[in-house]
Amino acid sequence: MPRLAIAFVLLIASVLPVRAENDVVRLASLEWPPYSSESAVLGGRSIDTARRALAHVGLKLEVVYLPWARTVQAGTTGVGFDGYLPEYHSDAIDAEAAGNRCLFSRSIGRSPVGILERREAPVAWSKPADLTPHLFGVVRGYVNEAEFDSMVSDDRIAVIESVDDAINIRMVAAKRIRAAIIDPHVYDYLSRRDPTLTALRQNLQINNRLLTTHDLFVCFRPTRRGAELRSLFNQGLDSLGVGISQADDSQAADRS
Repeated sequence: MPRLAIAFVLLIASVLPVRAENDVVRLASLEWPPYSSESAVLGGRSIDTARRALAHVGLKLEVVYLPWARTVQAGTTGVGFDGYLPEYHSDAIDAEAAGNRCLFSRSIGRSPVGILERREAPVAWSKPADLTPHLFGVVRGYVNEAEFDSMVSDDRIAVIESVDDAINIRMVAAKRIRAAIIDPHVYDYLSRRDPTLTALRQNLQINNRLLTTHDLFVCFRPTRRGAELRSLFNQGLDSLGVGISQADDSQAADRS
């Protein structure tokens, strides 16, 4: 082949997207129904969306379910993992914004963040600063709401950390904490399917004011393969008709 033709082929190859090294994408996740669960139909809403998006670009999804702290650890540093899901967007964990651990996909769904309380003792508040008198239950490692989390970090809001939402539900019912931060859909799912939690429903409720609503994402590793997989994954989401999230818009602004 003439040298000019060889150079042209190499040039074209350099600008074409590199295909994934293999057709299996291995992601860590957690038991967080209805979004992700080994026992949920199709693995949960987030898992099903991710699987269908990857299938559109010829890739298969393998999910390993772990406790949340191990999910993040495995997805970011575990051998053989390409990332984890589902995750809320946060600049603190956004590789492109802060040089940290995550390349966020486009949104794969939404998750409201509410306050679980006892019916007899509703929490009156209009802004996160009003929550400072109370002791809250949170799940270790979860992003909740930016101002709330900032006040927790500054010791302006007292919290007890637990390993999962079910423990927090029980602690609210037992009056060990005033309230707990939880996705209302997660609370509804858990409390309707676990008989020990169902019995507590009559005394509990979700506060009528939400803290916030987050988009949910796949967190890909900030590597060449991770960037490639994110691009392919987003193409798959396009095929599903899933739109660009606010987090993607902010990332685009950061790169411009």
